[in-house]
Amino acid sequence: MKGRIVIKKLSALNRKELKTFRKRVLAKVQSQEYQQVAEKVIDGLLEQSVRKPFTEASLAGLMLPAQKVNTLLYQLHLDLVEFLKQEWHAYPVQTKVKDNLQLLEFYGQRGLQEFFATTVAETETSLAAYGKYDAFYFQSMLKLKHLIGAYFPGSRKESLQMYSDALDDQYIYRRLLHNVLMLNEVKVHNAVFDMPFATSIERQLNEVQSDSNPVVAIWKLAFKLNKSPKDMQVLGELEQRIKQDVQYLDKANANNLFTTLTNCLRQQDLPIEELNQKYFEYFQFQNQHDLLTRKGYFPQTLFNNYVTIVLRVKGAEAALQLIEENQSRINPETRTVESSYLRARCHYHSGDMHHCIEELKRVEKLKLPDLHLNLARRRLSIMSYHEINRASAQDVYEGQPERAISAMRKYLHVNKTKLGPEHERANLDFTRFVNRLTEVNSMQRLEKLRKEIENTKLLPEKKWLLTHCR
Repeated sequence: MKGRIVIKKLSALNRKELKTFRKRVLAKVQSQEYQQVAEKVIDGLLEQSVRKPFTEASLAGLMLPAQKVNTLLYQLHLDLVEFLKQEWHAYPVQTKVKDNLQLLEFYGQRGLQEFFATTVAETETSLAAYGKYDAFYFQSMLKLKHLIGAYFPGSRKESLQMYSDALDDQYIYRRLLHNVLMLNEVKVHNAVFDMPFATSIERQLNEVQSDSNPVVAIWKLAFKLNKSPKDMQVLGELEQRIKQDVQYLDKANANNLFTTLTNCLRQQDLPIEELNQKYFEYFQFQNQHDLLTRKGYFPQTLFNNYVTIVLRVKGAEAALQLIEENQSRINPETRTVESSYLRARCHYHSGDMHHCIEELKRVEKLKLPDLHLNLARRRLSIMSYHEINRASAQDVYEGQPERAISAMRKYLHVNKTKLGPEHERANLDFTRFVNRLTEVNSMQRLEKLRKEIENTKLLPEKKWLLTHCR
């Protein structure tokens, strides 16, 4: 074993752990050469500095053949593994599996069958505790299968067969996963469903025994739902299976599956209240199982959608509570501005326009980092001013609505390249229609404006504009 591997692993220990390990190693009855190598490495790490770190080159001073040094370093590595198992409580499952696989190779090369069998059993337990069917699990199973087959194929026949079955399923699962997701994207964007491609995937999915891998069973149902998106029975089965076996899914796959459910629900002839209730249940489940966060924080647009659904289903008070309860899960860099914007939306929803405007003023000073959320904030500001002026006999915020519309048009002009012509046109249409709403002075003109709004296909806040044409 090369010195850099041992040095890297020992460097992960703090000074106290290094000293404890040194004491343990030197207390064991070992050869003088081994003690010499162990002292050289551990003392070198204890004495190293930023300017003069201990590296593999530092071992050059040992008056021993290179092959002998490598053998002794391997023994030091084995002692370190044992030390970590006993002392390091944060010893990760992945590290434990990797170290055990290295030990198996060592035991196999030397014919130590009893140690080999014990370590195989320990590795099986660790992989079961890991509980995810991902690339690490797949590669570890493959390595374990290879080591048993290479050194003691007769001693673990049942395990070998089990690994073979699981690996075959894993291989097919990983190969098909991307394809199923591609088909999901096709459905989302209403593109042509490639039937030969879909038939090929269905045939390959059917090669896998669903009982042997819960993830494959889930993706079988997802594929079936993609083929028949209006089949509520399949949708219910998939929803139940995801909730039952969510521990086997990583965040990305779990969220893709919930996207599949959401997209298929949109194609059902369900009342909007029922749809919102289902979306709310999905968000709640994902949040309870920490599937929504990335590196500990909510993606901005995702949390915005979550708050929107809570507003629709539970109301402003519940949405405000959600925002406060999840402050620590909003990125610290945008926490203040994002929280203020979301609170402003809650106040608008409850009809408290003055508090909405106060929160939006805070957002304006800090600036939202997302371009489209910035536009949403500007639209909300314009709508709030309009609502206040409509309910009041006097202009409470004198000149502010006009300034807000002017500022939004300027913002659209500055960012038109980033937005693209469609979004720029749509938001300009919004400002134009709001201006006309304030100026209209007859029912005939109001009806004409309503028809224009109805006939405009891409228009943000269209429902709000139509409500004010009555």
